[in-house]
Amino acid sequence: MGDEKKMLVKGTSATALQAFIKKTFPNRYHEWVESLPEESKEIYSGSIMAFEF
Repeated sequence: MGDEKKMLVKGTSATALQAFIKKTFPNRYHEWVESLPEESKEIYSGSIMAFEF
């Protein structure tokens, strides 16, 4: 998987994206989290602290 791309975001961006997905697609939020790479799943499955990133 050498072509794997990663993006670093600040906690505020992660919380904004999470809020957007939950509001816009409330019935599919879990499906979205499950489609993420493992490292991202851990971030979105737990609490996101804006100052951690």
